[in-house]
Amino acid sequence: MSFQQKINERIAQECKKLKAFNVGASRAYYCAFLKAKDYLIANGISKQKYKQMVKNKKERAYSHGSIQKVLYTVKSTKNNKIDWSTLFLCWDNLYKQRIVADYDEQLITEDNFDKILSDLQFVLAIF
Repeated sequence: MSFQQKINERIAQECKKLKAFNVGASRAYYCAFLKAKDYLIANGISKQKYKQMVKNKKERAYSHGSIQKVLYTVKSTKNNKIDWSTLFLCWDNLYKQRIVADYDEQLITEDNFDKILSDLQFVLAIF
């Protein structure tokens, strides 16, 4: 785990104690995002290869959607025991909650934040 990932995970955990759930939701997503990006690099997906796999020039490099597309491609070429369905559900929930936390006026509840931390732990355990 990179230093940035460790910092994001620690901040997310600390936000639970402080009840700063919106900040924690955002940090949890970025921790998972960086972990997914590292997973792709570890599996031989260079930036150039990544861009070729995305194929949509309008899509930003390393956006949520483009990383998910490349992860799906990696999934289909690997014969491993990763629970990809649950991984993508957790990944999407982390993203959706980050959007709520960063852009909506509503606050993340403690119950939602517990689910966010659970999803984060699942993603980190897989990657």
